[in-house]
Amino acid sequence: MSEQPLYLLVIVGAALLTVVYARAQPVPRRTLLVADALGLALFTVSGAQVPEALGLSPVIVVLMGAMTGSAGGILRDLLCGEIPLILRRDVYATASILGGTAYVCLRAAGMDADFAGPIAMIVVVAVRLAAILRRLHFPAIVLRRDDGTGP
Repeated sequence: MSEQPLYLLVIVGAALLTVVYARAQPVPRRTLLVADALGLALFTVSGAQVPEALGLSPVIVVLMGAMTGSAGGILRDLLCGEIPLILRRDVYATASILGGTAYVCLRAAGMDADFAGPIAMIVVVAVRLAAILRRLHFPAIVLRRDDGTGP
């Protein structure tokens, strides 16, 4: 990061512009969900490439990609005072895991990272957007209380 301080300036500038825009206009929910899917995809693949470069096992590569991809969404939701998507029934981390798995499989098949990365990103975005558009959710687990009643 210290080698490229311009990245930090772009991030801060984009954040400030977003705050100004959000105060002036209602924020379109679908647009935010699409942007979130793109961010999830980008961070999943970049998070998978680091352990891959270190020669770690494919399972670690997928898990680190999923954790990196999901962490941004968790922080966003916490800062907005919302329950993170990953803790709800949404197909979120699963999309990241599937994209990371696609990346690992494509790389194991001999595909160059310059091609495997974008394809894996497409997998993440496709799964996430399909879940949003089709309103796909995981079933909720409801635990009973000690007295035998529901939640």
